[in-house]
Amino acid sequence: MDPDVVWRCMHLLMHAAPRRQIVVELLSLPSQILRMIGTGEMYDLIRCIDWMQIDPRYTKPVAPWIDHRSKFNRVTRLYLPGDDFKNVTGGEYAMLSDLYEEFKEDADSDVESRMIALTLRPAGDTDDPASDPRVRLKSSDQARAWLPIIRALPDSVRAYMTTLISANIAEVYDRYKDWLFTSSSSEDESSGLNFGWWGLFMDVAQDGVFGNFDQVLATPMHTICMHQVRKVDEARRMKEEHDHAMVRAGMK
Repeated sequence: MDPDVVWRCMHLLMHAAPRRQIVVELLSLPSQILRMIGTGEMYDLIRCIDWMQIDPRYTKPVAPWIDHRSKFNRVTRLYLPGDDFKNVTGGEYAMLSDLYEEFKEDADSDVESRMIALTLRPAGDTDDPASDPRVRLKSSDQARAWLPIIRALPDSVRAYMTTLISANIAEVYDRYKDWLFTSSSSEDESSGLNFGWWGLFMDVAQDGVFGNFDQVLATPMHTICMHQVRKVDEARRMKEEHDHAMVRAGMK
């Protein structure tokens, strides 16, 4: 589906346009065909388009990129992250998490722009453009280069990107909370975000599995988390086996 069409439809969706109007825009239906579609069939079409259900937990981007046209008619293509943040690195996620916490405090538009700029990025040199065509992110300051473009994006796009970021951060917490987020502090556990991603990645770097700290930050975040899940699972199983052995020996 043409990303330009998707973003036009997203604008209509964010402004509460009728779903029928959005489907017509998406499919570019001629009037003679449109008249043949009944109410039930139109409803089925609407249900087939997941993102039209406005689910705040929908973690897959509606389009792979968005083209921004400046007042001088210059087009800049910005790429969205992959489904479920599959190509978001540890460093990118840690920076994003820090900004998200800041944004939750007062919903500052400048913080929101910086947060979006971390994930919505221009193309860059990469060994695997199919996996992630976005420019490699080494620091939050690097994203300031395209920050003016982010600020000029339509409100509907900015609102969508903020929702996408929020959905994925919530999904990360839900997926890994029982393995990585075991703080005894109820306040920490309630937010799901104040667990020190930088500290976690430093611990992983000490293991040396993914290399040094910089190499860990360049590793996909889900790869790191799954490694830690396996590590925690192994430790738990070893403890259970030890406890069972102690019980059998009558020592516990």
